[in-house]
Amino acid sequence: MKPIPFSEIDVPAAAMLEHETLNFASETEALNPAWGKVAEKHGFDATSYPAPPFLQTRYLSLLYLIVVFPRELSSSDLIREFVFKKVSNDLAGSVCVDLTRFDAFPQHLRNAISHANIRFLESGKVAFWDQKGGKINWQIELSGREIELVLKAFLNAYLEVRSTPHLRIQVTGVIQ
Repeated sequence: MKPIPFSEIDVPAAAMLEHETLNFASETEALNPAWGKVAEKHGFDATSYPAPPFLQTRYLSLLYLIVVFPRELSSSDLIREFVFKKVSNDLAGSVCVDLTRFDAFPQHLRNAISHANIRFLESGKVAFWDQKGGKINWQIELSGREIELVLKAFLNAYLEVRSTPHLRIQVTGVIQ
């Protein structure tokens, strides 16, 4: 694959680059000194956290940027259907998806994120739920590893949109 120049980078790809950079810095503990100083500045006891919460809080921003935001950039049903179908296929058989309702997973996840139906659990997982008429009609709990799988599936789908001329024109209006 040809490297993408900065002038052509899109929001989902930029979000994943930022995430992977923070993930690497977190794994190597390069961010810990800064985390301690910022936590102290705002009155948090940094020593009471088992690890700085970089990844857990980044998931929310990333999920919004990768699952919700692109839909706002292009109202193309063709792209939405392509992306959601690809994500469903890429995640088929993974532990994070109830296969009895699998085809609806991307749409329910998008709804949960866009309506802030998200909660961090003490187990380290993140709960997502969708509701209609005030009643919960879908819910799932995902681990960090499972969220990574979901993020990568969406990113891969958007990268494929970029490289598919009949879809690319729906996003930019021009074939590149």
